[in-house]
Amino acid sequence: TSSYLTADRLRKLAKVGFVFDQQKGENLPWEERFQMLKAYREEHGKDPTGSHETLGRWVNIQRRAYSQKKEGANNPKHKLSDEREEKLLSVGFVFETKERIAYSQRVKAGY
Repeated sequence: TSSYLTADRLRKLAKVGFVFDQQKGENLPWEERFQMLKAYREEHGKDPTGSHETLGRWVNIQRRAYSQKKEGANNPKHKLSDEREEKLLSVGFVFETKERIAYSQRVKAGY
């Protein structure tokens, strides 16, 4: 069998209370977060919200990195490569939520 953590394996571990990272997942590699996102989306049918303790912050970072990439900004700490963008899109990740679009419009309008 494969030693790779599939979305199903991650979901099973989460259901039994497995702690993926002793520091609440702050230092998990991008790919591990992506696999957690896939498992979450398979179970809930949507992206986690900002209030989701483990994934919410990471999801917001991906959205912010996407926005910065679109605007031509280059933040080395949260850079979104084309490969990562494609991976996120492949699972139906929503980069531009209604709230994010509305906020962007307010900022551009000077509010």
